[in-house]
Amino acid sequence: MKILKKEIENNDVYALAVTKKYIVINSNYKGLTVFDKNFSFVTEIDVDEELVIYQMYASTLNDYVIIQDLENETLYSVEVKNKKIVKMQCTTFFMQNYYVDGSRFRLMDGEKNYFFTYDNLLFTVEEHSVNGLTYLTNNQEEIIYRDYEKIIYDDGKMKKELLYNSKGYFYSIKDKKIIKYDEEELYLWENDEWILLYEAESSYSIRQCILENERCYFLINNKGNRDESELACLFLEI
Repeated sequence: MKILKKEIENNDVYALAVTKKYIVINSNYKGLTVFDKNFSFVTEIDVDEELVIYQMYASTLNDYVIIQDLENETLYSVEVKNKKIVKMQCTTFFMQNYYVDGSRFRLMDGEKNYFFTYDNLLFTVEEHSVNGLTYLTNNQEEIIYRDYEKIIYDDGKMKKELLYNSKGYFYSIKDKKIIKYDEEELYLWENDEWILLYEAESSYSIRQCILENERCYFLINNKGNRDESELACLFLEI
């Protein structure tokens, strides 16, 4: 299986996002570094001093990145191409669920849906209950959630129970493709079983993985030096 890698130096990288045209990572604690889909450098975006990214939301439907900084109680909307940044004070703890709705996007807490505009972060709120479910990830209508000891994939038309392992994994989905990962291993759900795609070297740990069509982008951190990381892309034609 083909893999593409890019070394990142002098940057404490801990956040990764994939948009329609770009790969985006944090630039230490002040902004964002932007690459194209083949890891060629595009630009730097200064966002704010002492930026601490708790969640970074993005979709391949557009080239916006939404940043939640809980430490500084701020929500940012960043238009990557034009480097336009809008921010607002925000103390709400949002879940991982992110949904693009034209010129708006939706975030969720445990009880409400919040619909924000990208251009100015004006928002409306609707009541919504997750009914005790734990949302693990989504891609538009596709979701993966935990229901007690079951891990469920649901695209609105069909549900599928995935093989459960008590070990804590993170998930990413895209057009019925599913991956799970922890710091050591990355798996693809194929023919009703988990197939090992990648195993990190002992001196590195997998930080974050994102599916995009036939590619899986992921961030690998050097355990011994937080200022050294690798961006990687696995091509999933197997």
